[in-house]
Amino acid sequence: PRYGMSFSYGSKSGSAYTRSRRLDYGESYTAGDVVGCMIELTQMPPEPIEPRILNEGTKFHTPLWMHYWVDKNAKASPRATISFYKNGVFQGNAFENVWCGTYYPAASFYYGGSARANFGPSFRFPPKRPGSSTDVKVENGGGG
Repeated sequence: PRYGMSFSYGSKSGSAYTRSRRLDYGESYTAGDVVGCMIELTQMPPEPIEPRILNEGTKFHTPLWMHYWVDKNAKASPRATISFYKNGVFQGNAFENVWCGTYYPAASFYYGGSARANFGPSFRFPPKRPGSSTDVKVENGGGG
């Protein structure tokens, strides 16, 4: 599929979204659930972009909890994936062959909702590869 410049996982339906289009994906989630996101790139991303241009190239904003923006000039990265976890349970790869870029996390809420963010490296539910009991090595490829 052709991807937009943002990727998200919706709480109410458990759907994944890109280009303001809904894709059947995983389980829904609600208050008290822990949602994790894993982005696996197969090549090093280019230098981060200026944050002021993050909203350039799209006129839609998906009002969902887990939302990632990427530079509009990024190139596809074969076998690179974005996947989500609910309470430590892998929901599958939401997106495959995604852009090789620097991703910026963002969150959207309805009716004054809130969340706590944890960017690691210690997690309540460390990400694990499907079918494995081994934790995934967590890295910050952006140098920050």
